[in-house]
Amino acid sequence: MPRSQPSNSRESPGRRQTLLDFGILTPSLFSSLFEAKFVRMDRATGNAVFDITYPARLDDTSRHRVWIDPQKKCVTKREWFGQSGRQMATFYYNDPENVGGVWIPTKVQVKNVDGVLAGETYYSGLKVNSGLSDSLFNVN
Repeated sequence: MPRSQPSNSRESPGRRQTLLDFGILTPSLFSSLFEAKFVRMDRATGNAVFDITYPARLDDTSRHRVWIDPQKKCVTKREWFGQSGRQMATFYYNDPENVGGVWIPTKVQVKNVDGVLAGETYYSGLKVNSGLSDSLFNVN
């Protein structure tokens, strides 16, 4: 029997935006949201390839296949597969810069399954662990 499609991000973690959308993977994403499984070393790029899925308890079958540069430890490519298992888009994370000891892509391209460019984002002036003041988060 097919599962019903969740209607919002609380019921469907695959609809949530995470740092992965920006080409960044952090250990905290794997503490409760994602699980990763090594697939292979890509012969063409030398990158490690992983499948990233959601734990069964989250009832979300969408997944991501990611390519990670083993030297810079940054995501270079991501294929996104929806709940049906159909590929939805491919993300390319390019022009990484070392910011505070962390390699971060400064250009992200999204292409549809036909390889047509759907959008681009460029980042500049990135800062990591810059020490934001707690007052920025006051709500009173």
